[in-house]
Amino acid sequence: MVRPKPIRAGIDPAWPFFAALALAAITVVLCGVWAHLAYDDRIYPGVATLDLDLGGQTVQQAAATLGQKLAAYQRRRVSVRTGDVSLTFAPADLGFRPRAARMAEASFARGRGSSLLTELIGPLIAARLPSDLAPDWDVDVPTLDAAVRQITARIDRQPVDARLVIGDAPLALPGRDGTTLDQAASRAAIRDYLAALRTGPLVLPVVVTRPRVDAAQVEPLRARAQQILAQSFAITSGDRPWPVPSAEVRASLAYRDNPPSLAVDPSAFGPLVGAIAGQVDRPAQDARLTIAQGKVRVIPEQAGARVDQDATLAALGAAVLAGQGAVPLVQATREPSTDAAALASTAADTQRLIDRGVTLMAGNVAETVTGPRLGDLLTVSTGDDGTPGLALDPAKLGPVIAAVNRQFERPAVNTRFAWKDGRVSFLGASRAGWVVDQPAARQAVLAHWRDGRVALPVVESPTALDESYLARITPDLKGVIQDRATTFAGSIPERAHNVALAAQRLDGALVPPGAEFSFNQTVGPTTLRAGFQWGFAFTTDASGQDRTVPSVAGGLCQVASTVFQPVFWAGYEVDERHYHLFWIKHYEDRGYLGLDATVAPEDGVDFKFANDTTHALLVHAWTDSDELMHVQLIGTKPDWTVKVDPEKISAVIPAPTAVLRTTSPLFARGRVIYLENAQTGLTSQVTRHVIYSDGHARTLDLKSIYQPANLAVLVGTG
Repeated sequence: MVRPKPIRAGIDPAWPFFAALALAAITVVLCGVWAHLAYDDRIYPGVATLDLDLGGQTVQQAAATLGQKLAAYQRRRVSVRTGDVSLTFAPADLGFRPRAARMAEASFARGRGSSLLTELIGPLIAARLPSDLAPDWDVDVPTLDAAVRQITARIDRQPVDARLVIGDAPLALPGRDGTTLDQAASRAAIRDYLAALRTGPLVLPVVVTRPRVDAAQVEPLRARAQQILAQSFAITSGDRPWPVPSAEVRASLAYRDNPPSLAVDPSAFGPLVGAIAGQVDRPAQDARLTIAQGKVRVIPEQAGARVDQDATLAALGAAVLAGQGAVPLVQATREPSTDAAALASTAADTQRLIDRGVTLMAGNVAETVTGPRLGDLLTVSTGDDGTPGLALDPAKLGPVIAAVNRQFERPAVNTRFAWKDGRVSFLGASRAGWVVDQPAARQAVLAHWRDGRVALPVVESPTALDESYLARITPDLKGVIQDRATTFAGSIPERAHNVALAAQRLDGALVPPGAEFSFNQTVGPTTLRAGFQWGFAFTTDASGQDRTVPSVAGGLCQVASTVFQPVFWAGYEVDERHYHLFWIKHYEDRGYLGLDATVAPEDGVDFKFANDTTHALLVHAWTDSDELMHVQLIGTKPDWTVKVDPEKISAVIPAPTAVLRTTSPLFARGRVIYLENAQTGLTSQVTRHVIYSDGHARTLDLKSIYQPANLAVLVGTG
């Protein structure tokens, strides 16, 4: 059971406490009223911001005080660091934007409130609150972002893979880590740094990225590349090697980084393989027919070879990468298109044609060409389908037909004109002749030789001129225009005979106005059958030695030179002229050495000139007992002037001292004939100007290059 406490009479013991409390409150209120009245427009005592005591200052004064300190902070330099990169910024460059006025207003509001009690006790409690207010600031986002981008540009770098450099010696280059600025964290760090108005270094966070390829992956490749470059390589075919130059191996070797590996570029070996192909490649040889000494042979076919360059390059590239020193050359076989069996029948038919031969007929002359003679005329060609074609060589056929013509021909005796006592008349009788039409004969033989017999077409030679023509030309032949005589004294009898016969054939030849004179055509055939005898001519032997050799109609060149010289001095246009191999002294004319002319009818070498006037021209030629050869040009003197420049002699070569001795069965045994005297070599340049009455000129440049001549002696062995 609870018993009630007894009630005591007298004063309550709590009263003194409440009385003291009331007194204190009244005191505070009275003090607050005093302070409020004293700091009505000023910051209460004890209020501080940024370690600055602002008590007693007006808002404007506090803003100025704070502004000075914040402005000084904004001008400071902030060291921003990340990794091994350091940059310096002002806080303003990082976007720091403090608000001093708002911080002053916040300091002024410290201890003030909306209630009467707050207003009365605020001045008393303001000094007892924490002294510093948090700074009021802001960050300009575009400025902060620009600063972060600037830092990022300096900080960020891509990781570098380890790699292999192949030079004279393989070199492994180490990789490198990459760095990336953590931009979000960096922005937050900058904000925190500025919020605390810090002045020390600002360290920003970065993210490290590792390279994809490190040194451990590259080192084995470096070692392998070094082994390859130290090794020898060769392309082989049988027992024949072609070493691969180390420079080409080095140029072919390459490093690939995805994935890390070694590779070989085969194109680096292209020049080597191409050169090998040039040595090794050979075309396939088809079976073919050959004809020698009248016998037909079938040359068997041969397979060819071709280097497969692409396959060889690929194999070489793989071998280098694998360290295989010897690489077989890859070749492909080229098969011939025609084999020996396919030609057997053609060969047999050709042999029968050669053995049978072909008979060429002209009148009562028949010439059978067979065996080796016919075989030498035949040519074998291969058609597009590989089949052989058989034909006669037109160039070789010409001499054969010419030989038949020499047996058949009946030369025409052309009309000649005699000149005596200043009058012209017919010289002897004339008659028509018959000759083989050699161009038409060649075509006939080419078309029908397989038939075994070919009739050669023949034509009649021109007939003589009549008395009426003689009457027409007589007024043109007024007298001697030019003449010349050369000596053949000392010539062997055969040569003297030939000179006289050629002069006889030449005498009385007429060159009508505008016509061309041909020495070979005028003299006619120069064969033994035509009356000429063995003499000598200049030639070049198989060894390239210029020499004098026996030749039918030797001495003919003296006659040609004797005609050429008056033609030259008279000013007629020279259409064809050839100089001798050697300079011949007795052809010297009026002090000029280079005025000779050589002919060779069998080789088509001729002397030709044109009668480029309106008057007929007569050639009068003869020999006399003094062993002189004479030529006169009879006609009307042309209306032009002839001027000849002084002769230019150059490149003089001394005469050889050796004696050139030869033998010939064409002359009696023991007969000694002096063919040529020792003579110097030289080059002659003679220029002739023919000046017409109207002033225009025609120029002839004669350049003659004479070889030095040995003293040449021939001994007969016949």
